[in-house]
Amino acid sequence: MRGLGYDWRDERLAFALFVAIVVSLGAFVQAIAIRGPSLDADAFQMLHGPAIGVYGALLVACARPTRALLWSPVVFGLGLTYLLWLAGASAALSAAGLMPAAGSGKRAALLGVTGVVLGAAITAGAWRAWVAVALAAAVCVAALMPVVGVPRWLGFHEVGGGALVLHLGFAWTLFVATALRTWQIVPEFAACPACGYSLRGLPEKVCPECGTRA
Repeated sequence: MRGLGYDWRDERLAFALFVAIVVSLGAFVQAIAIRGPSLDADAFQMLHGPAIGVYGALLVACARPTRALLWSPVVFGLGLTYLLWLAGASAALSAAGLMPAAGSGKRAALLGVTGVVLGAAITAGAWRAWVAVALAAAVCVAALMPVVGVPRWLGFHEVGGGALVLHLGFAWTLFVATALRTWQIVPEFAACPACGYSLRGLPEKVCPECGTRA
């Protein structure tokens, strides 16, 4: 008999889970850290792009190895140049009257721009339509949270709460993409049907004891 399951020996799946957990913990820490008035929330916001650039590139490589050679460097490069293109996008949106000069509206718009640009690159790397939908939902929720004041209800700063949603959405979407990538049909009973010799861990299901192909 055969069944469906994950092979946790696959390094990509284990590494993607590790990265998602680290990102989640880091996002919670920064969301809690900037609640105090002594810390500059806008300075923290400048770190979101580089952070997504690093873990996004790693998770794209796990979720879609065949496209990683092209898109992981693109995601990483966008993270490194975050301040440059974010400033350009901010200037363009301000000139068009689409970005508030300050306050929650501006912070929400910056989170939205961050998510859209990096999310588009990550979606191209993961190459799955549902990934685009999941990332778009994370970006929309993250951008709306500072505007409607949800983070303050939960005890977070408006930037920290929105960024928390953004990072959790990106990291766990890419983990799920990696998990689906490694989802496979695995033997329920990995033993030779003729002599019962264990076939676990063998690259080919040919019994070395009696030569029977499982």
